[in-house]
Amino acid sequence: MTVKHIVLFEFKPGTDAASKKKLCDAMFALKDKCAHPTTKKPYVVSISGGKDMSVEGMQHGHTHAFVVEFDSIADRDHYAKEDAAHQAFIVDFFTGPEATLKGATVLDFVPDEF
Repeated sequence: MTVKHIVLFEFKPGTDAASKKKLCDAMFALKDKCAHPTTKKPYVVSISGGKDMSVEGMQHGHTHAFVVEFDSIADRDHYAKEDAAHQAFIVDFFTGPEATLKGATVLDFVPDEF
């Protein structure tokens, strides 16, 4: 069962382009850095993302969006709660002393399951 993990980022005011690129590069790198708890191999199926370009004006401060795909709910749970690379990303960019993110919104879903 495929799980889609949607992440929307809002940067702190004054965050420069180089810092935003650093975060985006780090986000894409999670595909290879995140290791499955049993196999120790990469388990993120895919990561896609980009800068907002909506014309609807409903971004609520979010400027960058990413979609992370997993093969199972268990893989998504490991990523969200335990994966060391993902936890380091959160500290580096969201909770740590040099964090550049002001906020984030995360939604997860299984396609066509309502």
